[in-house]
Amino acid sequence: MSQLKSIKFEEATGQTAKLYSAIKGALGGVPNLFQGLGISPRALEAYLNIGGALKGGLLSGQDQEAIA
Repeated sequence: MSQLKSIKFEEATGQTAKLYSAIKGALGGVPNLFQGLGISPRALEAYLNIGGALKGGLLSGQDQEAIA
């Protein structure tokens, strides 16, 4: 069975390392979900910013939570 590749905190470089540092500062570590997204720094950054993007819209808090 295939496994998804991930980038561990210690292996991260460039933009991924910067994002991981911010995540670690906020959460105390880098969860596996974020390590999987770390393969693509753009995807990781988009995932981290989705909450902010939803706040500018007309959706209720409950709808935003369901989407995010």
